[in-house]
Amino acid sequence: ELDTRPILSLCPCQGALLVGTYDGLYRLRDGHPAQLFRHDAKDPNSLADNQVRNLVPMADGSVWAATTNGISILRKDATAFENVQNMAADDASLPQDYVGSIVTANHRVWIGTYGGIGVAQLIENQAPRGFSAITQKDGLGSDNVSSLLADRRGRIWAATANGLTVYDPATKQAQALGLRGARRAGGWHAFAD
Repeated sequence: ELDTRPILSLCPCQGALLVGTYDGLYRLRDGHPAQLFRHDAKDPNSLADNQVRNLVPMADGSVWAATTNGISILRKDATAFENVQNMAADDASLPQDYVGSIVTANHRVWIGTYGGIGVAQLIENQAPRGFSAITQKDGLGSDNVSSLLADRRGRIWAATANGLTVYDPATKQAQALGLRGARRAGGWHAFAD
């Protein structure tokens, strides 16, 4: 059944290959049948949404799945998820539920959403709480963030609907850049090995 499905993300972790699709999350292990995790509206511990855009292994052995309805955290050997979502009345919740990217840097987790970047302290074995948001009002090129990357200097690079933005956590400054501007900002060599 996985043979003809579009694959959105891969993560070799937890002794398996996790495969994110439009139809859910598969766990593939040698010698075992494929295990499919799907969203179930009646089960708050199911996958937040069937569209799994990104899979990120964390230092505590958990895997964070970026979905179009928030983040689903799968602990090692677990079959239930911890879900992190936007709560309209809570300014400290995830900025928006459509999540495209998850990056860890500077002891924080950075979440690229269609409502800007959500930032929270990274505490092992705990779901993130108390997000602050970086948005277009703060200098982000657009609130539609599809991808994030941390460079060696600790800066966060965001691919947005209106080009690249670099955010410096030390100065709390966001600078929207074009490709030429990224070169002037000392960008490309900050990723070199």
